[in-house]
Amino acid sequence: MANFSKYLGKEERVLNSIDMKDETVWSHNNMAASEYKSWTTLVLTNKRLFSLNKRKLNMREFRLEDVVSTGWSYRPQWGKILWGFVLLVAAALIYINAGTIGYYLAQYGAIYFGTHTDAEVVAMLTQWSVYLAIIIGILAIISLFSYFLLKRTTFSMTTKDGREYKFLLRGRRGHIDEFRMAVQDAKDLYLEETENRYFDKMRTVLFDQSNYEYALNNAQNTQQSGIPMDEGDMAERLKREEYMLWERKNAKLGGAPERDQIGGGGQNMLPGATMQLNADGSLQLEAGGAYQLTADGHYLLDDSGNYLLDSKENYLLNPDGSYQLNPDGTRRLNPSSIKALSSGGAHQLKSSSNLVEAPLAVKAADLFEQMGFEVSKLSTDDADLLLYKDNLRYIVVVDNDEFGTITNRKIEKAIDAKNHYKTDFGLFISAGDMTDEIQDYANNNNVKIVYIRKAE
Repeated sequence: MANFSKYLGKEERVLNSIDMKDETVWSHNNMAASEYKSWTTLVLTNKRLFSLNKRKLNMREFRLEDVVSTGWSYRPQWGKILWGFVLLVAAALIYINAGTIGYYLAQYGAIYFGTHTDAEVVAMLTQWSVYLAIIIGILAIISLFSYFLLKRTTFSMTTKDGREYKFLLRGRRGHIDEFRMAVQDAKDLYLEETENRYFDKMRTVLFDQSNYEYALNNAQNTQQSGIPMDEGDMAERLKREEYMLWERKNAKLGGAPERDQIGGGGQNMLPGATMQLNADGSLQLEAGGAYQLTADGHYLLDDSGNYLLDSKENYLLNPDGSYQLNPDGTRRLNPSSIKALSSGGAHQLKSSSNLVEAPLAVKAADLFEQMGFEVSKLSTDDADLLLYKDNLRYIVVVDNDEFGTITNRKIEKAIDAKNHYKTDFGLFISAGDMTDEIQDYANNNNVKIVYIRKAE
């Protein structure tokens, strides 16, 4: 493989490359165009595809996240088979009739051979005819073998802008097959990284909201009870709250502190959980771990009406970087970026009030909408929800037996739904017990088990 290191970016590596004739035919808005009909090289990396024509110093790239679909079409080269048989028959006829051909050629060409006798001329021309038959036979064999060794393949690719690109690949069958598998592996790797980015965030950001609020209420009750706190207790409480804030901020960015490294309310984390079913039957995600809430469960909003992330910038700070405190010991909000909402105008957490008695599928739909998914509710028996986000489609199957054991049959239902609706992933929501074999079986079929834990 050629060296393409000077064309690569940071953390980019070449997976495969192949020579091609860049037909680059695309269709867009009922218009067709074609350019760069010349031999060039198509290079596949873990982040993009780019075509490179060194002679014309021309280079184009396609990011893997912009590729919607790919296709392959193989063109049988019947011409090579036909020419191979024609040449093979011609070689056989010349070889069989070499003596006759030599005799007739001697009748018309004897004068060109000088002092040679007629017999010598016939023998010489007969031998030349045999050599010609051998050469034609070799060409026939090469033509026939090239049909089996070479493959003419068209690689088509559709991008997000609606254009369809086609590239004519030429080369050995094995090389083209290797490139085809490398393209598929690169797509699978991109989907896997995208999947991990979503689900790792879902798993690391979540907190046990009921225990978090319980600790918060205890702290407020301690302050309201009039029991004075000494400077050591106040410093310890502020240090603990600041660490919890750092913990949530890092979880929001994708970090996942270990449980034994977390101070304060760290023991209340739910590792591996993706949803929280509260004691009142409500379903929640990221509440308390990513957004600011008032003591009665309302969201705090910024001046634009957006949910306010729980970050250090939303509070007033002292010159030494510590928080400014109200007389009751709570942190002072920054009036320039926050408006504290009254209970009448606050946005109540959807999944904590009117959805308490709703079915689990309805709660899940509300939850996914809060996460930014486009949600379609299904009325069929094989699935409950269809989700769409960032060019990825998910099918959601809710376990009717919420706290029953997760079996292969339940996972197979989610797999069948994923295949039926042709989605990228399947989500199976359940609170039942499961084994490692069940988890591996689901993962191997692109079905993710969304585990629900009951609040204690």
